[in-house]
Parts: sequence; structure tokens; C-alpha cells
Amino acid sequence: MRELKLLECFLQGHQYVGPAPLMLHGLDCAAPITVHELAKVLDNLHDVIECECGRRVALDVAWKTNIPYGEDFISVVENFDPSAGVEVAGSQTLQQLFPNGAPGSEIVSIVLALDPPLPRDVAHALPFEGVRRLRGNICRVSGPNYLVRLCTEFVLLMYPFYYQSKRLPTQADYSVFSAHEASGTYFVDKTDFAADRFAFNNVDHRIPVIRRGAGYGKTTFLSMVVSFLTCPRNGFLTCLRNAQFASPRHDYLFRPFDDVLVLWLDFDILAQSLPPGHDATHPAVVQSCTKFLAEVIEEFYVTHDALLAGNRPGKDDPFLHTYPGLKFVLSERGYRLFVAVDNYTAPFSQVAGTAARYTDIEIWTQILGPILEDLDRFVWRGCITGLDLGPHVRPFSSLPLFKEATQDLTDLSDYVNTIGFTYQEVEDLSRAIYAEDFNLAQEMNIGADMGAPADSHKRSVFCARTIVDVLGRLLQGEAMEEVLANESPVASFYPAFSNDSQLSADSPDPETPESLSAPSF
Repeated sequence: MRELKLLECFLQGHQYVGPAPLMLHGLDCAAPITVHELAKVLDNLHDVIECECGRRVALDVAWKTNIPYGEDFISVVENFDPSAGVEVAGSQTLQQLFPNGAPGSEIVSIVLALDPPLPRDVAHALPFEGVRRLRGNICRVSGPNYLVRLCTEFVLLMYPFYYQSKRLPTQADYSVFSAHEASGTYFVDKTDFAADRFAFNNVDHRIPVIRRGAGYGKTTFLSMVVSFLTCPRNGFLTCLRNAQFASPRHDYLFRPFDDVLVLWLDFDILAQSLPPGHDATHPAVVQSCTKFLAEVIEEFYVTHDALLAGNRPGKDDPFLHTYPGLKFVLSERGYRLFVAVDNYTAPFSQVAGTAARYTDIEIWTQILGPILEDLDRFVWRGCITGLDLGPHVRPFSSLPLFKEATQDLTDLSDYVNTIGFTYQEVEDLSRAIYAEDFNLAQEMNIGADMGAPADSHKRSVFCARTIVDVLGRLLQGEAMEEVLANESPVASFYPAFSNDSQLSADSPDPETPESLSAPSF
């Protein structure tokens, strides 16, 4: 029999008053405890946190429940439906209600009501904030949307659908679609990768490189990693409460070091400045790369102006807008870099022939080479993503320093779910955002024609953009038959290797013979 002191309870509509076992509320579980007595304890706690809901804890109304909450108890609190519980009176004792003790860990057994009560159809309408993990990797941004914040409580109760809006991300920047203003947004969380890869005890400092096709969510993933790493180290609970991340699955600090700043390099911007095809001359490529890096560093200085104490380098100082200049500015102030490179293959889809070689040389000489030379020193860690341009286009992969300082995770099955939606994530997202009995993965025959082993769909990832587009159209009220009839098969990625050990030194190098030798620094 489980001890009664492990019985868990929470206050309806309040994310910071439970769930918590009785033992944490200072109750003597050896003596009979009435629901009324438990309610008085939670009412005192409600006063201590200075809640502004304008209600008290009802002393004689509660619900007996059996709700497993798994990884994120606040999602259960927010979604609690009183009709799912059994109403009990304040005079009843917990020993009478639970003669065999607490039913188990991570199970809510008692929910205390509010006074005055919330109407049952909007019992979850008190403002919640934070990213909630619903199931698996599916999360929802909680918090009143802009319409609710402009409304009185009366209007909210009259028009609860304002609070109930469901949506999907419409842009790639995680810091935008996870903010309070995006409440009701459902998304697939990928921060487990960042928590494991950049943990204190992970001594592997190599920069991961991942390529995927268009629409798999490369930029979203990278922005999620960057947001994760830039959350203030001393603001762990603040980060959880202000809609940045779901409850963590691991014991780690959100930010590894206070001295680490992020340098974001989007090579797609560089690609757009290069003359297309074979037309680019070496001086033109040099100028494009120099201008691109200078603009990135200037934006970095503007973003971190406060850390520079207002002594931001002027735009007219060309040296301080190069990588060595940036290193000089930050090193003397005790800062290091996390380097996030997005669309690293983009320039090589823009140029060809000799122009591609010029581009290869200048990106390596001005940007990537010096960065990788400083890895595990001034450059703490990094992450690189890019569009897969085929087996014969692997920029820099034949260079010894690039091989040594990076780890290509693209074809490793252990990391296949890092970018893109897994079969289970498609299923869970469709059930969470559309209907509990709806499985988009089955409806779209995802993975049915992959030409691989029968269970390959469970070891593959699928194009996130297609899945989000389909679910978005369904949310807009389009008929399912019409949406699915007009939708092309979902692109999928199946890993070529099962684990890292299969990428041996004897594996053929997919890089073209034209790859340059590494310059020295």
C-alpha cells in the first residue's frame, strides 16, 4: 500500500499551487485529514503567493480524480475538466476516499475548487503562461492571446472561444512562436538534442552538421537550440514560466555558461549576394563574403550593445567587423561564442565551376576556418544545418580540420529525429490539434511507399512543412477529403547508417575531387 503522504493534489486553475504530495504541505498524514483541512492549507498557500485571481479556495468542494500527468503536470492543471472527477464534500477524510493510500506516483488524486467557482465550461480560463508538454514532443504555448488580454473577465466568460484558439507556427523563429503573444500555438519540441549534446558532462566538442531537404524544419530547429542556450542561467524557473520551454526531461542548467554568446550565420543571405552560375570573379566573391561577415558582426554588436557597455565598435572600423576583430572585442571582455550556421550549403546551389571554388575558398578562409581553429577555446560549441544538395556536394568535408572539428549526423539513425517529424510526432500532433481520434499519419499513408523495410516509417522523419500545411488547412475548416485529395505524398528521409561507428575511416568520401586543401591560420 502506498502511503497517503504521497497523495498529490492541486488547486483548480492555478499552475503554481500544486500538484504536490501531502507531505510537502506539512499535514500529519497519520491522523485523519478532511478535505476541508486540506483546502485551508492550500488557501493559505494561495495567500502566500499573492495570487491575483480574485478568488479563494473553496473549503467544502473538491473532486476526487485519477489523472496521470507524466512529464508536465501544468498541462493537466490547465486542461482539468471537473466532469472527469467525482465531487466530494469537505467533511470527508482522505483516508475514507483513499483507503489503500496514494494510487501511484505522478497521479493527481484531489483537485480543490475555487470560491467563487469558475463556470464548468471555462474552468481552465484563468491565465496560464509557459510552454506546456502535452504528449511526447508535442507542446502548446499557454497564455491568453491578445484578444483575451483586452477583455474583462465577463467578456472572457461570454466568449471563451477567444481563449481556445489553436494554431500552428507560421514562421521559423522559435523565440517568436513560443512567446505569450502566440498562445494556442502547437509545435514539436526538439530541445532534447540541445540538452544532451551541449550538457556539462558531454566532452564531445565537435560541431554537429545536419542536412535535410527543403521544409524539414532546419531553421526552426537551429533557432530552438539557440533560444535554449541563451536562456539566462539564473532564470531557470523564469524561463519555464514565461513561455520559453516545456518542462525539462533532464537534470541540466538551461545555459551552460554565462560567458557564451551566440553568433548566427545564415549563408542563404550570402548566397543571394553572389553572382549566379559561373559568372562570379574571385574579387567579387571576396567582396561578398567580407560584406556578409561585416553585416553579421554589426548586427551582433547592436544586439549585445548592453554587454559592450555602450562601447560598440563603429561601422567605419573594418578590422573589428572581421572574425579576428570580433574575437578581439569579446575576448578582452571575457566572452566566448556559440556559432550557429544555417543554410551552409546555400552558396553552392547558387554558384558553379570556378566560382564555386572561389566561394569555397573565401568562406573557409574568412569564416569557417578561423572559427573551427578556435573550437573548444574562444568558440565554445556550435551547430551547422543546411539543405542536402546530393551526395557529391558536401562543402568542406574533405578538409582535415573540418573532418576533425565537426560530426556529420545527417545519416545516423540515432539522430534522425533531430530535424523533421517522426511518424509518432505526426500522429501525436494531429491528435492534439485536430481531434483525439484523428491520425494524420494513417490518413496520408505516411511511409507506405518508401521502398524500404516494413517498419522504416518508424525510423524515418517526414517533411514538417507539409504536415503543418495540411493540419493548418484542416484547422481553417477545409474538408478533410478535399485537403487530402490535393496533397502530394509527404517527403521522407531514411538514414543511411545505423550508428556513428559505421562511418569509419574506410568509408568513401562523398566530396568531389575538386575540394581544396585546408589553408593554415
